[in-house]
Amino acid sequence: STRQKWATKMKKLLQAAAIKVGERSKRRILTDSEYKTLQSRYLNILTRAVNELPPFPEKTGLRGRIKHTVALEHLNTLSTFVKSRAT
Repeated sequence: STRQKWATKMKKLLQAAAIKVGERSKRRILTDSEYKTLQSRYLNILTRAVNELPPFPEKTGLRGRIKHTVALEHLNTLSTFVKSRAT
């Protein structure tokens, strides 16, 4: 398995957010400033991930699709989520 720095940072960010929300006694939500900070860090990690991952190989033949790495699949999923939230 390839240890990606961006994936480790993303995991820590999401765990910290879950802990922060879980510590709230009444309303288990982030404040606006906390949300904006979290969103900024999230997008920063995704940007670094794009730069950290090797370029995706071009399709050479007519058959099948090129196998994605686990890290690339996670990045695609997270990026799709960000794009869906922007609209």
